Amino acid sequence: MVELLSKTITEPESNADLYEFIENSFLHVEQSKEADLANYPIEFTFALASQLGFEVQNAYKENQNYFDLQNGNFCSQQELASTYFLQDADAALLSQIIYSEPIATNLNQSKRNELLRYAIQYIQLHIPHVSDLKSVAVLHSMLS
Repeated sequence: MVELLSKTITEPESNADLYEFIENSFLHVEQSKEADLANYPIEFTFALASQLGFEVQNAYKENQNYFDLQNGNFCSQQELASTYFLQDADAALLSQIIYSEPIATNLNQSKRNELLRYAIQYIQLHIPHVSDLKSVAVLHSMLS
């Protein structure tokens, strides 16, 4: 979380809402059971994106089964305007995580790692100066 924050927040002016979000995020991690944090790095990454001004625009629907990473919305294949996307089950899982909905299936570490890679790619598409995160290996171990 710290590395992601340090690479994405570059403006020197204060931002009370962003500060509160960050404080609440760290308190959530501190106060939660480890088992309850399995999807949190993915949730946090998309919540941070929202705080920074590129919130996901809508949720997965059966007829909007693609998530366009570049445009931040769920859409149909015909509406897809990007080469960066998730589809079907992965798009549905991502929507469930972003909107804190109960997930019907247990996600394994491999699937969490894949969704985290997409979450980081989402950030990188919107903030091009964010390079590869060195702490991703740590996040992957946290997701297990």
